[in-house]
Amino acid sequence: MRFNSSSQKIKTKKWPILIAIILVILASLFFVFQYTSGGNYFSNTSTLERKAIFLTNGQVYFGEIEKENDKYVVLTDIYYLKTQEQLSASNTDKKIAIIKLGEEIHGPEDQMYINRDQILFFEPMRKDSKINEAINKYLAEKK
Repeated sequence: MRFNSSSQKIKTKKWPILIAIILVILASLFFVFQYTSGGNYFSNTSTLERKAIFLTNGQVYFGEIEKENDKYVVLTDIYYLKTQEQLSASNTDKKIAIIKLGEEIHGPEDQMYINRDQILFFEPMRKDSKINEAINKYLAEKK
């Protein structure tokens, strides 16, 4: 009798240890998955829609997220705003132009690797936003 009761105590002590081991394994798998996926917070929205990416230097880019990893977000079909001052007596007239990346003097390709540390936040853009309207107008004029 005594042998059975001690054997039964050993068996009941194994369950909490076994459950703890399983929990540690599951937690480890979760953290490994999070680390290798790079914490893809952009993946929660469709990558086929244009997004406004706000950077720490004050610049805002508009484009589609092609891919991302733990260090970079790759943006394509990129546009940005440029303020142009109009010559006037008051010198307060400013015209805002939408610029397609690639038209600059150094001729960059339409792809940008943005360091994640430089991104303040991003916003998916509505199809009827003023920026999207300006981009669509630009694209229509290019055809």
